[in-house]
Amino acid sequence: MARMRALAGLVILFSWYLSSVVVAYGLLWFGLFCLRNVRVALDTGLYMFVFYAAPAALSIAALIVGNVVRSVLPLAPVREDSLPLSRAEAPALWRMVDESAERIGARPPAQVRLIMDANAAAVERTALLGLLGGERLLYVGVPLMIMLDADELRAVLAHELGHDAARHTRFSALTIRASHALDVTLRQARADLRTTGMLRRCQRIALGPLLLFAAVYHHTVLPARREHEFAADRAAVKVVGTEVMLRALHAYHAANRAWHDFSLRLLHPSLAMGVIPDDPFAAFAAVVDQPHYRQGLHAFREAPLPFARKDGPNPHPSLTERAERLRRGEPTDAPSGSEPTPKPLDDALELASLLARTPWARAEALPAAGCLRTTPWPQWLSSVGESASARQVDRLLRAVSRVAPAEQILAGVPPSLVLQSVGSRRQQLVQREAALGRRMAPREGERWLAEATAALIQRLLVADGQATWRVEWGAAVVADCPALERGELDALVSAVLAAQRGGTELRHRLEDLGLDLDTALTPTGPVSSAQDRWNVQEERTPWSVKAARTVGALALVLLLIASSAHLFAG
Repeated sequence: MARMRALAGLVILFSWYLSSVVVAYGLLWFGLFCLRNVRVALDTGLYMFVFYAAPAALSIAALIVGNVVRSVLPLAPVREDSLPLSRAEAPALWRMVDESAERIGARPPAQVRLIMDANAAAVERTALLGLLGGERLLYVGVPLMIMLDADELRAVLAHELGHDAARHTRFSALTIRASHALDVTLRQARADLRTTGMLRRCQRIALGPLLLFAAVYHHTVLPARREHEFAADRAAVKVVGTEVMLRALHAYHAANRAWHDFSLRLLHPSLAMGVIPDDPFAAFAAVVDQPHYRQGLHAFREAPLPFARKDGPNPHPSLTERAERLRRGEPTDAPSGSEPTPKPLDDALELASLLARTPWARAEALPAAGCLRTTPWPQWLSSVGESASARQVDRLLRAVSRVAPAEQILAGVPPSLVLQSVGSRRQQLVQREAALGRRMAPREGERWLAEATAALIQRLLVADGQATWRVEWGAAVVADCPALERGELDALVSAVLAAQRGGTELRHRLEDLGLDLDTALTPTGPVSSAQDRWNVQEERTPWSVKAARTVGALALVLLLIASSAHLFAG
């Protein structure tokens, strides 16, 4: 079976290169043919067709050639953002890996490396375009080690080792190379070379043979790769049993969601404020261990798993499909003699601290590093609400300052004016935000005003010492104020928006709590620029796309020169 997979992968890889070379050669020939026959095109009335067809054919051909050459080059053998773990540094993790590999007949990996993603992967460093095997690596995400118990983590690692036991890594090395080159070529042709009118239609025609090959390729290769995932699940069941494997699927989904929310809603706003924790993984572990967070986490884990996305071919089946396939199979208990371990890995936090201290994971390597300040993670976690709500509060203060009379905001915007404006000038505030390019439907505008107003009041309560910040499931940061009943603040803010008055009831309630609503507040600054530098990484144009654009531009210039010479000669 392994030889058949290797042979199938070799055939697929060969067909990719053959079809790409044939299509590129045909497009180059057609483009050059058009350039050589400009005079004939002018005489026969086909000038406009040649004017658009030649640049389209030559640009697509240059793009295909560039990605074919790139696919031949060696792939990055090791992730630069990973940390190798020796057996002395992680004895418990290595013991788990060795035991799982022995039970399913897999080869132990040469390296176990930590990564920041909530993911795990077994990779084989193949040679000769993936035809020859090589060193095997096992990547383990720190968020998984923190959130999953030992049984669930063992199931995830056994799944990845199951790929190696069935030699899926060799097949993947062959098919992923062709799949990546094909997807990149089509994506760049559709996006980076996107134009309008006749040139775009000609580019679509030039891509026709490649689109046909992509359809055949996806219907041939992707089902096999999806079956590999089911086979790896069956291998993992031999190590942990069906019940634990099903539990691991839910835990894996929850860990991905938790780490995504923590990064996007806590770390990123903190970067915008110029503050970063010294150990983000320890902060993440403290967040997921909070009682309120655990309640939401438990509810999320008990919810149904997501279905596969419908936005394109996906080599990985959805978690729901994998769970249903496991339930349809014969139930398998955990191997005899294995003790259930519902607790996380023993040295998970110690290993996470090793990753947090690596140079590429520290603040100096992050965007806007010149203005970042590293703080101990407990201190950062206690003030995380300030950074999480900074953007909302600043937007609200700036919006109010734009609609309020100038004499009321000379020294800043007092909270009393904010409450009055939110209640009586709701539409003006939303319209001003829309005028700045933030398109919001009426319902979205009300939700933004409600969330920003609540965030402002919560910051006032924390600053007055009457509340402390708390992180709930979904990385929702709320102020825990004993003087307010649960949901009371949200109800008061909603009443202000519904009544469209100045928020008298809410203002009286806050005054009863002793809050000073007349001290002016000022926005902290344009926080969006630093946050945008973190969220939107600078994407460099690939050299194959630059070559395609250059070839297309040269084709246009040559056509113009040839047509001008023909006109003057006539």
